[in-house]
Amino acid sequence: MIPISTTHNPAAGQVPQAGLFRRAGTPLLLLALGACNDSSNWSPDVYGLSAESRRMLEEADVPAHEAVQLEGLLTELFGTPRKPAYALLDDPTMVAELTGGMDALDEAGRRLLMDENELRFEGLLEFVDAGELNAMVISPSYPELWRRWDAFMAETGGVDTQVNIERAEALILADYPTLEETARKFQALCLHCHGSSGAGDGPTAEFLSPRPRNYHHGVFKRVSVERNTRPLRADLREILLNGIRGTAMPSFARLSRSGLEGLVDYVRFLSLRGETERMLVASALVGEALDLAKARELRQLAWRRWHGAPKHLVQPTVAALQESTVESIARGRELYASSAGGNCASCHGAGGRGDGPSAFELDEAGELQPALWDEWGRSLQARDLTEGLYRFGGEPLDLYRRIRTGISGGPMPGVGSGAGMPGDQNTGSGAPLSEGDIWDLVHFVRSLGEG
Repeated sequence: MIPISTTHNPAAGQVPQAGLFRRAGTPLLLLALGACNDSSNWSPDVYGLSAESRRMLEEADVPAHEAVQLEGLLTELFGTPRKPAYALLDDPTMVAELTGGMDALDEAGRRLLMDENELRFEGLLEFVDAGELNAMVISPSYPELWRRWDAFMAETGGVDTQVNIERAEALILADYPTLEETARKFQALCLHCHGSSGAGDGPTAEFLSPRPRNYHHGVFKRVSVERNTRPLRADLREILLNGIRGTAMPSFARLSRSGLEGLVDYVRFLSLRGETERMLVASALVGEALDLAKARELRQLAWRRWHGAPKHLVQPTVAALQESTVESIARGRELYASSAGGNCASCHGAGGRGDGPSAFELDEAGELQPALWDEWGRSLQARDLTEGLYRFGGEPLDLYRRIRTGISGGPMPGVGSGAGMPGDQNTGSGAPLSEGDIWDLVHFVRSLGEG
């Protein structure tokens, strides 16, 4: 039996075909997603500068040639939409984290991905187990695996020694999408909302409310870390898996594990590029000289913010975990209403309907308008908690983190302090609340949505 995952062989004139692998009588359909979703024919040649960056440079009368130079520096460091890449990396830790592929994942993530690869490539692994390395062909639908296999065969000649068999199996199980592969997936699935550079300016963005996330600020609202800290890989993966309720952001749970991890990599890539762009623009606005050394320095600064995020995980202590009780809900109700406690009613309203006195203001015409704004300059309305619709997760731990740290990029303040959260992040009206107080608030807020 020959695995029908064929490879393009110019000498034989073969054409890649889709087909089935069979192992132990079980069919596994392999879809050439790269071919189906390849939208590189309409991706831009360069990422370019965001509209925000161009506006700031124009308003400051920065010469056009400096803007062009700035674009060139970004291209040198990050490549293009069709050939994205981290270039000119010299920090070993940075290299390992950004270009390490599967090795950059934690142990659990690597195990899950290897298990998936064992299923995806079980037909190939049958040939490896049999020592028939020269009989194997790799589909160009997996370009990185195809490239690595060609290099392996050129080195070993396909001689079926035990060492080569073990190396071949490890090579297949370690398959991981490249930035270039994932960029094509992003262009097919995400670009229409988030834009080619992740600035939230895709062609459909203006029709959506709320607007798609602009990655350039490095600010993401659903995170498990302190306020205004970069998200963990797990945070981005959760957003991709679950989507965001009440918005146009869908779930991509239908994607493979490798597809999800690849998109996490690419979102981080676009965010790092966007943050580097914003810092380069800020440097240009104050007259600093722009060169490659400066651009690399700023990119490393942006990366350090992401690299350090795991240290800021917000995790309640076991001792403070509480069950929802009538007494806990009653205490939470008092904290919710008190200006010296959570002060939640000032925005969310006494009944939790998002109609608190701080949520609205009168405009020049005497009309009531939302008074809350996010980091991107968009007006917001306080959440109606009675709907039980929580964009960033409705589990108790999700709400605990929102209440304790606030929401990055928005007006929602944090009310907690202590382990994992500096006290100066508290922006409520009173003193920081204890973990027990925060759990009481969690239970009361959940009760509003259940009523």
